Amino acid sequence: MAGIPIVTSQGNGGGISIMEGFRIDRTLLSSDEMKAIITGLNSLDSISESNRYKQLMNKLSADSDHIVNADNNIIIDLSMWDKSAVSEKIELIKSAMEKRERIAFTYLAPSGESERTLEPYHLIFQWSSWYVWGYCCSRNDYRMFKLTRISGLRNTGEKCQPRTVPLYTCDKLRHTDGGITAEVLFDKSVKWRLADEFGSEMLRENPDGSISMTFTWSDVQSFYKYILTYGDKA
Repeated sequence: MAGIPIVTSQGNGGGISIMEGFRIDRTLLSSDEMKAIITGLNSLDSISESNRYKQLMNKLSADSDHIVNADNNIIIDLSMWDKSAVSEKIELIKSAMEKRERIAFTYLAPSGESERTLEPYHLIFQWSSWYVWGYCCSRNDYRMFKLTRISGLRNTGEKCQPRTVPLYTCDKLRHTDGGITAEVLFDKSVKWRLADEFGSEMLRENPDGSISMTFTWSDVQSFYKYILTYGDKA
């Protein structure tokens, strides 16, 4: 009834399937809907070495190249300057999440290097970088790790433990739960950078043009390392 051809085959190994080579009729979706889907898939291919999403686009529509290249004014590129710096890590982490297996790696942080074992639950692109979020077996708590700071990434083959996983939320001003809270006064000359990093709607402007913001950070040392990147403007 939906216009999708179904094939049945009898005997050992038989079953029901969609006819081989069938493509979804693009008339089932509006032009804008198809553009939105293909734009999203195209953005995922920007960080993938496999072109798997390109193959999926071809299944969706024989005209996918034409739609993306000729009639779409939105381009999303999730890759970094060095695509190989994260693409292989993303593929390994995705595979571990699908198999529900733990990963292990060396992590480079302001406090030094540490060995971590993680049960990964989410790959996250935010703050212009890629992160993996999950249950850190080394700290017995949920943590987020920046992929560019990860080295020696490997799949341990160990199965993840059954857990009630909390909902991941992104708070632009909260570096991590707990830690310290600080009020920072910024010079108006760095307003552009604050807007870049936190969004213009998060800025609290004072009558003299300066900007006040409240931060929650993991520890004093890493907080000052961040604030000092503003020099005498904070």
